Amino acid sequence: MKRTITLHHQRQGYTDRMFNIAVKYGIHYKMIEEENANVMVFTLREEIEDVRTTEYFQELLCRIFETEPANSIYPASDVDVSIYTILLAFVDMMRNEYNDKHYREALKRFHDARHIDMIGSLPSIHKLKNGSYSLTPITHEQVGYEVISILSPEKLKGNTQAQSKARDKHKRAVYRNFDWDNLYECCNLYREFCDGEELYDAEQVFLLARNICGAENGKKQFLKIMNEQHSDSIFADLNWKEILTTIIKGNVPLASCQECAYCEECQHTENMLSTAQPQRFEVRKIRDEKYVSLEEVSDDLHAAFDRAISAQDNHVRIIKAQTGAGKTETYLQCMKHSEKPLLIAVPTHELKKEIYRKSVAMGIENICCTPDLEEYQLSEELRQELNNLYAIGAGAYVLKYLTEQLLLLKHHDSDYVNISQYLDNLKRSTRSTGHIITTHARLLYMAQEVLNSHEVIIDEDILRTAMNTNCVSMKDLHHIRNMGVFKGDARCRIEYLCRNRGYRKLHKIDLDKDEKLLGNLGNISSDICGVLGAEYVYITDAMVHYLSDIPLPSGKLTILSATADAELYQRFYPDRQFDFYKCKKAKYMGKIRQHTDCSYSSYILEKHPEKVSALYQTAKEDTVITFKGIEQEFHTNYHFGNVEGLNLLSGKNLSVIGLPNKPDFVYCLYGMRAGLELKKSPNMYVHRIEQGGYSFSLNTFQDSTLQRIQTWMLSSQLEQAVGRARLLRNDCMVTVYAGFPVEQAVFN
Repeated sequence: MKRTITLHHQRQGYTDRMFNIAVKYGIHYKMIEEENANVMVFTLREEIEDVRTTEYFQELLCRIFETEPANSIYPASDVDVSIYTILLAFVDMMRNEYNDKHYREALKRFHDARHIDMIGSLPSIHKLKNGSYSLTPITHEQVGYEVISILSPEKLKGNTQAQSKARDKHKRAVYRNFDWDNLYECCNLYREFCDGEELYDAEQVFLLARNICGAENGKKQFLKIMNEQHSDSIFADLNWKEILTTIIKGNVPLASCQECAYCEECQHTENMLSTAQPQRFEVRKIRDEKYVSLEEVSDDLHAAFDRAISAQDNHVRIIKAQTGAGKTETYLQCMKHSEKPLLIAVPTHELKKEIYRKSVAMGIENICCTPDLEEYQLSEELRQELNNLYAIGAGAYVLKYLTEQLLLLKHHDSDYVNISQYLDNLKRSTRSTGHIITTHARLLYMAQEVLNSHEVIIDEDILRTAMNTNCVSMKDLHHIRNMGVFKGDARCRIEYLCRNRGYRKLHKIDLDKDEKLLGNLGNISSDICGVLGAEYVYITDAMVHYLSDIPLPSGKLTILSATADAELYQRFYPDRQFDFYKCKKAKYMGKIRQHTDCSYSSYILEKHPEKVSALYQTAKEDTVITFKGIEQEFHTNYHFGNVEGLNLLSGKNLSVIGLPNKPDFVYCLYGMRAGLELKKSPNMYVHRIEQGGYSFSLNTFQDSTLQRIQTWMLSSQLEQAVGRARLLRNDCMVTVYAGFPVEQAVFN
């Protein structure tokens, strides 16, 4: 809690001296006039855990101002002072009272008498997990007839948190090879200090001193500027050499930029040093987002959607709006009043059914869903045959195959009944003149006459369905070549893939004439049709990786998404006309806490099972979203790639664990689709990049297109996972463990 300390203001005629002390050390207080005397009220900036620690700082202030405690009680005010300013002022006062050789001994006697352990010349002040500060606790023990006080540091075990120190455990500066010119450019306070501007608040100079000592040669740099630029200032006669030594040896925490007078004027991170030279896993906010009310966000979304629906052209309109802003409600309301039927495409069958239930509950009539083949009870033999067709990439052949099966099956056979029902429902839904709800995957294969007769609304980014990467083993390719199943262009393509290596851009070939041969592929389960039809491939000795690319539907489209990247859409589809609108944003009702102390990649988590175990213990009270390969370790069924659009987790506390990075060739294949010419994979190494209003480190490419593709994929996956909690409308907590910043997160 915030603590206040009250001291008696000294006798008449002593006022100037006390005021001068306060100005000299930057110790701010509020003067209260009482009936018989004046009272000085000090509000401690840091929250103090216990009365003993408060009384300690009260005693220090009494010594500094040569006065006594007052019995008055006043609430905390906005005029506050840091406990570290008081500590450093006390050290300087003791240095003046005793000489250079004896003041450290005096400090030690002072603290020993009060059973306070020390680090250098300062007391050991601990920051607890609740954010408050405390001296090392003591216990009282009976020894004979006497009760003695004993330090009990064991009481702190598991109850403290790390602070940003000036030095590491080896007493080395945290910031090595520091660039002072960079600090000059980005920090207003340091720039004024260097330029000799008159600084009236000594506490700001203490703030500078605490931070500068965290950089290599910081003590030397501070003293140089002080001597050259501020030799006649009101605080020049402080024992700065001893104060800086105390900061370093006492391991004083770096001061936060929140304490700086220029806090609202600078783009900063936690402190001035990390702003000028961010550490490997530090995230720096470089741009403040403007937030409005949730009602204003909703109105903005409705207006943008109405403009898109009213347009009479064949443009693709991308409306980017926050998860939970009301995209579903927007198009459902449109359904109730639209003269032209809507065709709504969503990412998954589960979300499709949920939207259908909502629309029926709202009284929307003349609406249907495209069916899901998985819900029809087909025989195991037929299901296995269909799975084989999907596995070899012949999904487009499935409907033709099912129709052929009807000619072979008897009418009373259950497979005949189920296939007939599925095909009838599919035909009825895809030819409906009313509203249709379908999936992204089904939309990509819909007949053009259906698209022309409906207003097509795509809920969430469809790029991940229209484009995705897959692979075929070189072993399977050699086997298929030796079987002689494919002829003509297809056989030439197989020969080419077997003989070449690296990235290749190929021309499309027509495989329709070879459909009748698909049954001759035997036990091959690789997506042979996909790789033979691909334009962009990456060939190694063991595998052929390729980009599967299904064209976007032609005609007018409206895409509602929280993660769509308009520039990438334009790069991928240069012949289409895109209109992009970014909706206003609201502050989340809930909170995001993000840990960026490592990348939390799948590689890191697989190599360090002890980290997974520790994360499980930390996150066991939350619903976890993580990598598919380790989801069993967290007893969850939610992983990156299967939570898009999911509403079951709304309002729940979540832990999103992992940075869902892809192999470099995935980004390169997308890059080739965006127009890059590649022969081999460009090197990836750690860059400091800027994206989404943040500066952070990422193992990425030098090329801006590849970098944009990677950050789009990472941001999409993380924001979709975080969005499941619906933080805009729910007061819950999402904890993210990833080295890639999530919007509105508080970073640890």
